[in-house]
Amino acid sequence: MKTPHVRIVRLVVPKNAKTIGTRIRPGTWNTRTSFRRLTTQLTNVMPGASPSVKLAYAAAIVGTGAYVIGFVASFWLPEPKREELPE
Repeated sequence: MKTPHVRIVRLVVPKNAKTIGTRIRPGTWNTRTSFRRLTTQLTNVMPGASPSVKLAYAAAIVGTGAYVIGFVASFWLPEPKREELPE
């Protein structure tokens, strides 16, 4: 019986490749940074036996809160004019 062979695949990334959306420059403030900080700060008060469970609860609360805020804020968006709507 032949044993299965495992082929190791190496992912080659150029040296100048940049990951999009993960760099935070010191002194800048944006919503991603504040949501990251809020999520990690909420883990201190979340119930759970392990840190990963606490992080999951905190991420669920922050994600749900962002969804609710976006949903409520969408009611203040202006309606398109009647002649701009397609038939």
